[in-house]
Amino acid sequence: RDELALPPAAHFLAPDEVEARLALRPRVRRHGVWLGAAEPLRFGYGDTAGLRGEIQGAHGDEGALAPLTRRLEDWRKRGFAAVVACSSRSAADRLKRLLEDRRMAARWHDGALGEPARLYDPGFHAHLLQGDLSSGFVDEAARLALLSDEEIFGRRVRKRARATKLENTFAVAFRELNEGDLVVHVEHGIARYQGLTKMQIRGVEGDFLVLAYEGADRLYLPVSKLRQVQKFTGAAPDAVRLDKLGGSSFALRKARVKEQLLKMAAELLDLYAARAAHPGTRFGAPDELFREFEAEFPWEETPDQAKAIEDVLRDMRKERPDAAATARPRWRCAPPCSPCSRRSRWRCSCRRRSSPRSTSGASASGSRATRSASRRSRG
Repeated sequence: RDELALPPAAHFLAPDEVEARLALRPRVRRHGVWLGAAEPLRFGYGDTAGLRGEIQGAHGDEGALAPLTRRLEDWRKRGFAAVVACSSRSAADRLKRLLEDRRMAARWHDGALGEPARLYDPGFHAHLLQGDLSSGFVDEAARLALLSDEEIFGRRVRKRARATKLENTFAVAFRELNEGDLVVHVEHGIARYQGLTKMQIRGVEGDFLVLAYEGADRLYLPVSKLRQVQKFTGAAPDAVRLDKLGGSSFALRKARVKEQLLKMAAELLDLYAARAAHPGTRFGAPDELFREFEAEFPWEETPDQAKAIEDVLRDMRKERPDAAATARPRWRCAPPCSPCSRRSRWRCSCRRRSSPRSTSGASASGSRATRSASRRSRG
């Protein structure tokens, strides 16, 4: 109706009110700085960019992280505090376990580090914190060495977590419902949705869903009872026969489905009982080789993927056959890496692709890492 929902004063702030609100917040003043020379400022910091190349080229019994451990030990002897900025807490935990496997101590910091001079502790080789850093440096004057975890394990691919709205499942299903779609009522069975209509019951007007059943039967369902119906997702809609309102066809169908589910549950119980009765191969806990493979994986796991990996590894340490699983690249490569490091055989089944170019970068890198782990285990 071209009318404001609120009075004009509610849409704007007066200048005095703006100043009063801004006064309560901290201010950052930006000024131009004249350096007095055309040459850029150069700081006398040491470069750490070559560390990643040294790690990639490292071979032998010392392991791939030998260049890192040598630098950490050298900095500790010279009185330098070594700090590693990790992209996530999980990455810091992996690096800490790798260093502990090499008898090197690392300390995790939740907050600010403070002065570098007070940070040095001869009992620790590295200080870990969460943060993003493009590249590291060595400050001789401050006796501080700063590294990024990407200089150690390579650049990681991060996915921005999308904010998900918690939405009512039934409201989403109703929004996707179109006239003519099949729906299933919890008591009366399959019907055809024919839209909304307004009805007046005992002097109260409300919205009702019109559900058409076999013949001329109609069920008018209040929208407040929307939870009693859901969209039909079974066979082709044209081949589905509508139930008769008040009939017994839907009850018989539910009884048959229940019987089939009970039969399936009994078969699963027999299957898992047979698995429990026949002990399988029991693998040990992840070792140093597995930790290196895990840390060098270039993709950041989601919480669900990380949990799935831990569940599979925990299952492999039990004396019973392992259940088959499919998942993301590291999901598929991490479990085989554990038996490969112990010179055990592992069979991988790969789906045939139409073209070699269709292989994703993640799968290719995961395959290379698995082959590398297998070669080192044989060596």
